[in-house]
Amino acid sequence: MRDHGYPAARERAAGPAGAVAERLYPPRTTGGFVTLSNAEAEIIHFGRAVARVKILALDNDATIRLTRRGNPTGDVIVIPAGAEWDENAACETVRAANATAGATARVQIEGYYL
Repeated sequence: MRDHGYPAARERAAGPAGAVAERLYPPRTTGGFVTLSNAEAEIIHFGRAVARVKILALDNDATIRLTRRGNPTGDVIVIPAGAEWDENAACETVRAANATAGATARVQIEGYYL
């Protein structure tokens, strides 16, 4: 092989094994389905704002309100029974209730950080 005047290749030192993993946050979930009541209640608090929220509703329709720093981030979302809602929506807390009084709904919520 011809020598072009460049120094010989060196091995690069590998950074600490957890350096990349420390910057990534795993998704937060409710850990299964949560039964809703007729009154709006906090279902999950993510701690810090997530960038994307995915919600699955079962049994009956559910009303969802996303909040950030205690303030609603938009209008109330109605998710029909058996449907999934998946949007890029920054929020810290998800509040939910049954859409129809007495018609118990269940939801599963996942929040994804950037």
